[in-house]
Amino acid sequence: MARPLLLSAGSRGDFEPLTALAAAFSASPTTELVTYMVQPDYISTVPANKEKLKCLQLPYSLSTMYPAMARAVARAAPDSTAAEIGWSALGLATSEVIMPATDFVMSTAISSKCNVVVTTLMSWCVAHVVCQKLKLPLVMISFQPDTTSAYFPHLNLEPKKAAEKMFRLQSGDIPEPCEENIESCKTLHRLHFTQYADALNEMCAKFDLSKVSFEDCFDVFSGTAPNLTTLNAVQVGLAPPPPDATPNTHTIGSLAVDYFPEDCDPEKSLPELCAFLKGGVPPVLISYGSVRGEDNAASITRAVICGLRDAGVQRAVILPGAAGIGMHNLTESDSEDLQLIEWCKNHVFIEEGRVQYAWLLPQCEMFFTHGGAGSTSAGLHAGIPLVITPVVFDQLFFAEIVRLMGVGTVVGTEGLSSITAERVAKGIREVRSPSVIEKVQAFSKKDKQGERAVDRAVRIIGEIAMAY
Repeated sequence: MARPLLLSAGSRGDFEPLTALAAAFSASPTTELVTYMVQPDYISTVPANKEKLKCLQLPYSLSTMYPAMARAVARAAPDSTAAEIGWSALGLATSEVIMPATDFVMSTAISSKCNVVVTTLMSWCVAHVVCQKLKLPLVMISFQPDTTSAYFPHLNLEPKKAAEKMFRLQSGDIPEPCEENIESCKTLHRLHFTQYADALNEMCAKFDLSKVSFEDCFDVFSGTAPNLTTLNAVQVGLAPPPPDATPNTHTIGSLAVDYFPEDCDPEKSLPELCAFLKGGVPPVLISYGSVRGEDNAASITRAVICGLRDAGVQRAVILPGAAGIGMHNLTESDSEDLQLIEWCKNHVFIEEGRVQYAWLLPQCEMFFTHGGAGSTSAGLHAGIPLVITPVVFDQLFFAEIVRLMGVGTVVGTEGLSSITAERVAKGIREVRSPSVIEKVQAFSKKDKQGERAVDRAVRIIGEIAMAY
């Protein structure tokens, strides 16, 4: 019987797929117990009253990671790229915030008698120590197609080039393999490793384990490390596996695109939103997830609403999220703001509560998003066009691949502050094209065929656990 331990670190995009996986494991007849270690930010989203699901709260959260990441940004070299700074920041957060949880995870693994550990990028160091000490198999889940390949560069370092190569792979036009692509992956992983290497090896020494070198680390992210299985949880239609994918690397599809908790009842928890959705044509959805608006929330709000109005949008739903978009940013004493407020009364619904994309997106016309892996996959699975404003990391890759595929468009590439009313209106008109709608609906139809990604993950991980 399978007794997996699930571990992650990061944002909603890191935890919701594992929450879907935990729920699927708890429903599987081959599971004895699934232990799910969750940040306090997201523990309330884990299904309750699951007999075979044990949920434990991790000692770190997004709020405890931000200070470490900010320090890495502040001390970055002036000529560093955004990707280099970002990966250094993730590495420092791993070192200072995540690695100290190793003792807790180790004791949990022992007490739960788990027979496989499932982890994501930022918590892989902790999982490595636990698996090495207890001689357990390790499953690494990635939500981007970033396993090292000679066929495309690392998508965070060269997003446009990676998207172009991936687009060719989609059509069977295999690009030439290139050593430079592997070197681009090494560049980012070395930056990441440099930040957490000391903390990782101090923990290895504490548990009498061998020191981890950069080469050992790179083997993990190349899918070649021993006793490791890599699951790329991204849609095959979006990012097909390259010819040099290892036998233990599987592209399985996005885990949370159809995740809807059994105890979730929008009619009870979101009655006003439900009424709005039933009151007319499918609305435009605006949601930038965990991307922060910082000091630009008011200007972003004005640009979005003006663009909606100028494009003739009749109905829209805004999920404020970390960007803080909403009417509270506007002032009635300003004549232009007052006009926007009056327009919104008849056309816009703002929902502050937690909403499941799997439920909401199929009821919408299009999706304004930052282009994170989870949001992009959910929109395409629902069959609605995407209007992406990427900010960092994989978002730039997903924005470009969506544009190349003709299933959406890009509105600014310099973060949310680059959003203007003109760009919003133009993006709306572009994705209302019959060609875009036809392509995204065809993608959705194909994506819904065959074995569900979460079921495939349960099967693969379960087989690994039961072979242990």
